[in-house]
Amino acid sequence: MSRPADGPRVCDPQAKCATGHKGRQRVPAACRLAENAPRLMVPVGAATVVTRAIAPALFDRQEKDFQSGYSADEVAQARRFIAKPDWDAMLRDTQAAIDAVKKVGPVGIIGFCLGGSIAYAAATKLSGLKAAIGYYGGAIVRFADDKPQVPTQLVYQGHVYMVNTQGMLTALDVKTGKPVYEEERVGLGSAYASPVAANGHIYLCGLDKSVVVVKAGDSPEKVSAAKLDDRISATPAIAGNAIYSRTGSSLYAFKSK
Repeated sequence: MSRPADGPRVCDPQAKCATGHKGRQRVPAACRLAENAPRLMVPVGAATVVTRAIAPALFDRQEKDFQSGYSADEVAQARRFIAKPDWDAMLRDTQAAIDAVKKVGPVGIIGFCLGGSIAYAAATKLSGLKAAIGYYGGAIVRFADDKPQVPTQLVYQGHVYMVNTQGMLTALDVKTGKPVYEEERVGLGSAYASPVAANGHIYLCGLDKSVVVVKAGDSPEKVSAAKLDDRISATPAIAGNAIYSRTGSSLYAFKSK
């Protein structure tokens, strides 16, 4: 597979166009992808001391250099275009983007609109991701029965909470990004479900059937734990004063008295 001399094109974040971008710039040499790899729509970044970001042009698989604005005609055109997207091709290109940066450090994916759906699908189907964030992904329902393999982050009361696939909890200061505590064991097994929060507490679910409640704040104080009937890979949902958790075989509702 050949590589273009100056790398694939990506969106210029300073420009604006139909898809949110107008201009394009060249990827730095360190981030080059194979010639047929993606270059637009879903930024994939790996961050350690430095950050690398790739925005693959996933629409090129269907129509090269496709763009659409926000007029009524252009929106209608875009809706026709994405009515039957080639999910397999877009995920192959997304995997190529992940592979291109994973040597730099942990890789996360973030997407908006159709890209939000791709970010979720990538979390369920692709390898090499440590985090996934999808904004208003209207097609996520297509993948609702697939289990994400990476949890997403939770911002709550000044902290960013993250649980890794080994079930260890980390909290960062939301303003500085500095660790408040890192990879603390709170009695949770391996985890795919993302943390949720309510009433000053963080709720965690694990593949070992466990539900763990930790007090939000500067230390991971465990206040409650329980075992349900089956593994839990779905993120809990909060509605009113109840928390709903789906295991592999049952739906539970926990309500305050």
